[in-house]
Amino acid sequence: MAKAKPAKKKLPFVIIRSTKTGLLCGYLAEELPTKLVLHEARQIWRFGGAETVTGLAAHGASLTERTRIDNPAPRYDVERTDIGGVAHCSPDAEENLKQSRWL
Repeated sequence: MAKAKPAKKKLPFVIIRSTKTGLLCGYLAEELPTKLVLHEARQIWRFGGAETVTGLAAHGASLTERTRIDNPAPRYDVERTDIGGVAHCSPDAEENLKQSRWL
């Protein structure tokens, strides 16, 4: 009888506040001693539809106004000394923030 493969663990989708690059969102792939590694990382230049980063993590950003989210990079490393905070996103915010837009 074949062994069942273990279920693939879903990576958490997060927003990182970086002191050098601003807001980044993506899948938290690794937490290393000196850095965090994001997969499918996007830079958030500005956002409408939320007042704070925690609101952005809860609900996402406007799809029609004042939001700029760039296309994803396959991987982005953020040095721990550059991190001002990490917010874990709701499923709704994850789906919203995975959509690039330049409004």
